[in-house]
Amino acid sequence: MFLPLPFPLPSVAPQLRISFGSNIGRDSIREGSDVYLECRVRANPPVKEVVWLHEGRPLHGSLTGDVNAADASRSTIIMTNQSLVIQKVHRSHRGRYQCVAFNDQGETVSEALMLKVNCKFAAKSAKSSTLFVQFFDRFSSLVVATVVSLN
Repeated sequence: MFLPLPFPLPSVAPQLRISFGSNIGRDSIREGSDVYLECRVRANPPVKEVVWLHEGRPLHGSLTGDVNAADASRSTIIMTNQSLVIQKVHRSHRGRYQCVAFNDQGETVSEALMLKVNCKFAAKSAKSSTLFVQFFDRFSSLVVATVVSLN
C-alpha cells in the first residue's frame, strides 16, 4: 500500500543510463549470440516513449542489420519498454547505440554505448606462396607464409 506524499515530486526531464545486460561481456560478444541492452530511466512525470538509436538513426523492431549482409537476415531486434534485444547479432549491428526518452518536461538522449561484435569464425590459416623479387636484373625465389586473422 502506498501512502500519499505530503508534497508533490518535482517534475524533471528523463535522466538516462544505458548499459549492457548483467550477463553480457562487452568484449566477448560473438556473431550469432544474443545481446541485451538496458535503458534505465528516472523521470517525473513518467516517460511517454523510449526510442532506440543505432548510429544516430531510429531502430525499428523489424530491422535486421545491413541489408547487404546475408547472415544479418537471421537476426531479430526486439524492443520492449526500456530494453533492446538483438537475437543472433551480426557484424552489421556493431556501432553506437543510444536511447531517447520523452516526457512532458522534455527529451533526453543517453550517452552512446559501443557494441563490438567479434567475428563468429575467427579462424587463422596459413598458406605458402612464391614471391619473385628482382635484384639488379636477377630473379630470386622467396617463400612467404601469410597468416590471415578475421576480426
